[in-house]
Amino acid sequence: MRIGIQIIYLILVALMMPSRVGAFDHLRVTGILVVVAASILTEWLLYSDSKNVFRLDVLFVFGFIIVHFQWPLMFLSDVKIRHLRIESFIDSVSYGTWLSALGLIAWFIGWGSFKFEKKRKFRILSVEYEKLKWAFYMCFALFLLFAGKDYLTGAVYRGDSDSAAASGLGAYFQLLLGFVVITAIAFYLPVAAAKIRKHGRWWQEIDILLLIVLGLYTLMFLAVGDRGGAIEVACALMLIYGMLVHPITKKQFCVLAIVGALVLTIIGLGRSSGSKSGDKNMLSDGVEKLETMDTNSAYILTLELANSSTCLYAAIDNVPTQHSFFYGKLWRGNLLAVVPLSQQIVGGFFEMKPDEMGSGGYITYLFYGDESVVGAGSSIIADLYLNWGEVGVVVFMFGLGVLYKRIHQGVVNRESLMWVVAAGALATVAFYAGRGGYLIFLRPVIWSLVIAKMLTTIEMAPVDNKKSKIKP
Repeated sequence: MRIGIQIIYLILVALMMPSRVGAFDHLRVTGILVVVAASILTEWLLYSDSKNVFRLDVLFVFGFIIVHFQWPLMFLSDVKIRHLRIESFIDSVSYGTWLSALGLIAWFIGWGSFKFEKKRKFRILSVEYEKLKWAFYMCFALFLLFAGKDYLTGAVYRGDSDSAAASGLGAYFQLLLGFVVITAIAFYLPVAAAKIRKHGRWWQEIDILLLIVLGLYTLMFLAVGDRGGAIEVACALMLIYGMLVHPITKKQFCVLAIVGALVLTIIGLGRSSGSKSGDKNMLSDGVEKLETMDTNSAYILTLELANSSTCLYAAIDNVPTQHSFFYGKLWRGNLLAVVPLSQQIVGGFFEMKPDEMGSGGYITYLFYGDESVVGAGSSIIADLYLNWGEVGVVVFMFGLGVLYKRIHQGVVNRESLMWVVAAGALATVAFYAGRGGYLIFLRPVIWSLVIAKMLTTIEMAPVDNKKSKIKP
């Protein structure tokens, strides 16, 4: 019944297909969005019995809605906010909305198609992850050493420096540090919670040093205006906490979402204020700029994320009328990224340009040409459409829904701490997955699992109590 209802929604949206290029169709877009809303409400109100709201599906769907449906809603609501690039592709908005609706409903069909209910074959006797914690401290120290003054003072985000954010070795250690942090959280929270439930002495399970360094890590990224690291930690932390420690209710989730969106908006405005390092700090700049803007609409809190929809509209405008579908060629960058340094080595050897490696590079080429020093980004539907067309959007979004559900159930079933690591890594990209490439999850999930495999040991026993020591 569950899947049947979603298939009906998919068919209804398919029947409302607009022309690929044409004026914004208010009536058709309204109908599409009504079906999308029905699909979401059906899934969450009728078939979700979890008390915890901070889940992978919620993170993914909320981010997806903002990226692919906020601007169509703003056009329907006649919101007085202008974006010249989106308006220049207004003839593709209706088709982009339709394509996004197909993708989201297909994702829900994938999410609900399999239960993945498995009985636990092993129980955990002990967990050793001391090497993982020291790897975190070491990577943090190396990152601070190599990040550079311009990054640590936030100069690269205020326009005071020509250097890239955490470039060179600093960028490498920042990347590695992020995966180590997520893996450490995935081990610390469940293990500490289990010990507290067993012994009741919560104060003995607090790792003061780990929490202090984790707090400094998060505050540092917020202070310099780099929101990525802070968002990744917050999403992984809240997801694992909500699933394994204590459920996060709808009210708590809404408060977290509003406060988070407001803080990130202030930081984003502070970054773009152009204030020099000798003036006010970034947060003060952001607050001041927010006060001078027309904030009558809540849309402004997520406008930066929503602007990524222009990537989809540009893709529809370009393919297949001016360029044929790429059939997976624009996935080369994400696939190579799984192996350290392979992008630079392979790309350099074959003299591949950025617009040949990924959809973000290709869309940047469409907007700015060959010599651009900034990136336009992408969206998950744009990435699938450029590579595989409309059918690919439905098929691959269905597959992604299945993947998300498998990882979610791995945690729910308490199958292994490796599923917790995978869920934490996926949580770091789930909210922003809507504005990234389809395979954006590959590197964080695979690297985090490899780190856990190398730096931790879990002692387990089968359900028949026959003891066995294995690597996770």
